[in-house]
Amino acid sequence: QFKLNIPLKGIILLSEKLFDFQIKTIEEIFNTKVNCYYGHSERLILGYKCSNCNNYLMDRLYGYAEIVGKNDQIIDGNKAGRIIGTGFHNFVMPLIRYDTNDISSYALKKCDHCESGNSMIFGDIEGRTSDYLIGSDNRRISITGIIFGQHLDVFKNISKFQLIQYNPGEVNFNIVAKNKLSLKEEQSLKRKIESASDNTVLVSVNYVDNLEKSPSGKFQYLKQYVK
Repeated sequence: QFKLNIPLKGIILLSEKLFDFQIKTIEEIFNTKVNCYYGHSERLILGYKCSNCNNYLMDRLYGYAEIVGKNDQIIDGNKAGRIIGTGFHNFVMPLIRYDTNDISSYALKKCDHCESGNSMIFGDIEGRTSDYLIGSDNRRISITGIIFGQHLDVFKNISKFQLIQYNPGEVNFNIVAKNKLSLKEEQSLKRKIESASDNTVLVSVNYVDNLEKSPSGKFQYLKQYVK
């Protein structure tokens, strides 16, 4: 793997959600520690990742954060829900209880460093609502677990991929392939993803030349069209 010999004390990642394998790759290439901050261009809430664990410490002086469930009820346990933010620094047009569509939960476990401050403590930021597939029973399924958490062998023949969902219980797995997968590899890919979703998502494998990007030019592993 390519590595850069640059004497950096650390790298700070802001705003966008990165998966663990991406952070690991950055740390290996630059041979330094990655630190993550969570925030928005709307300047609602700000959190930084604990230096000892994966928790996020939310700055109470910057903004007020809440976590709500599917029916907008306040969550006070460690159940995952949407992050709602109210910023303290916009005096012209303050955003009150703005729905970020980001998913997190209050931290279940806290290290000594987390406990030593006066911050509101979130667990890992799990991504946006658009980072989830919708199963045939309307359950939300994180693509982190069913794709990146499985370390699928077929990725060695895949240059790029993207999931596209138009209907609950169905997903297109679009591939830009280094080498076209064998029938056995395709079946294995489909079987593992479908099994990880408790068979609530049917997978269709397609080979494409290009993958979709957002209007702003950003790449997304999942293009979610289910409302």
